[in-house]
Amino acid sequence: MMMSNAQAMIPLLPLDTVLFPGMVLSLDVERVEERHVIDACLDRDTPFGVVLSRPDPLGFQALPHQVGTAAYVTSYEPLDATRMRVRAVGSERFMVTHFYRRGNVMTATVVPYPFQEAPDGKTAWLAARLRPLVMAYLEVLADVLGRPMTGEEVPTSPLALACFTAVVLQVDNGVKQSLLSVAALSDLLEAERRLLHQELALLRHVRDVVRSGHLPSLVETPLGHVSLN
Repeated sequence: MMMSNAQAMIPLLPLDTVLFPGMVLSLDVERVEERHVIDACLDRDTPFGVVLSRPDPLGFQALPHQVGTAAYVTSYEPLDATRMRVRAVGSERFMVTHFYRRGNVMTATVVPYPFQEAPDGKTAWLAARLRPLVMAYLEVLADVLGRPMTGEEVPTSPLALACFTAVVLQVDNGVKQSLLSVAALSDLLEAERRLLHQELALLRHVRDVVRSGHLPSLVETPLGHVSLN
């Protein structure tokens, strides 16, 4: 699709999710326009673009975020004449240069937006520092939620680890979009390390409160209602 530096035109699906390369996306397609997009991608073996939708505070339909990820359909199940259940996987990041809208269908011209690599091996060093934090985070999160977060092995390669970390982090979509938009892989790994330190401190506090059995007033967080006292 977008392996050259040239612009490409792809259909977009603005969603309430942030898709990262390698991430699996499960999608219930219910609108006719969305079904046409998926059918066209299946016929041509081409991707569609997933971008985070952005509600306008004035109530109008705002343009979605400019950085998104191309997704290829890996399986699908028609439910009726218009609805279908789709499974797709994220492939590569792109930057939108221009949005187009025809009725309820959105397309865009995009250019590839690969993560910039540090030439001195810095990303490997940062990944080695990040991976133990990710494993600790998943362990504590499993305790809090009462179930494992993922059965997948935590990756070791810097890019795969960075994307995996962004997917499993229990933060809101605004934070995830900021991570997806980071230009350099080394900067992404460092941002995730700082974020994990913060989230681990919060999770450990929540776990300790739950274990103690003393539950003070609850507040709403990305994990649900927890205590921050």
